Amino acid sequence: MATSQNATIENVKDKVSAAGSKIRETGEKAMNEVSQRAEEVREKSDKGISTLGVKMSDFADTIREQAPESGSLGSAANAVADTLESSGEYLSEHGVGDIAADLGKVVRRYPMQSLFVGLGVGVLLGSAFSRK
Repeated sequence: MATSQNATIENVKDKVSAAGSKIRETGEKAMNEVSQRAEEVREKSDKGISTLGVKMSDFADTIREQAPESGSLGSAANAVADTLESSGEYLSEHGVGDIAADLGKVVRRYPMQSLFVGLGVGVLLGSAFSRK
């Protein structure tokens, strides 16, 4: 009888061990799938941001071509084009991770200013979406 109970206990232990292994394997597969999907999203985001950067640089070239070459309007147009071009180059060369890291550095360096900018953006978005 003791042998029968030992065999039953061993059988239960084996089944529990097998179930635990199966759960662990399923969890690992799920984590790999989530990681793969997150990487795909990051790659698509990086590609979209890079495309935006190229379009910003192209728009800067268009502004330079269309704007007057001299005078205050020409100076303002050149300043806008320079800013668009440098921003476009930054977006073309950096991914989402780099942008988030740089933004984090700015927030840590200028916490109050960042707070006010965030509040201002929130107010603008709130008023834009609440108008009928």
